[in-house]
Amino acid sequence: PRSTPLYSSAASDVYKRQFEKHGIRNIQYWKPEESSDTLIYLVAHPSKLEAAINWKNFGTDPVWLEVYRESIADGRLVKDIQRVLMTETPYSP
Repeated sequence: PRSTPLYSSAASDVYKRQFEKHGIRNIQYWKPEESSDTLIYLVAHPSKLEAAINWKNFGTDPVWLEVYRESIADGRLVKDIQRVLMTETPYSP
């Protein structure tokens, strides 16, 4: 991937709006201290089924596809995506 800031504040607004548009609730975003090219984000969906539907709709949205095309014009930003589905425990704060 190219070596530019992974997630600028201007880009983050677009991504977050697109997530919310498709029912993907933004929870928190992190950048590990030891890695400048990694972004970890936590999002929420009402169910596993809705997560699958939300990601499919997000990935095919014309606005998102245009943003994506523009973001890779000078090279890919993302080398790897890892998706982990989690369930809240009853003892969560």
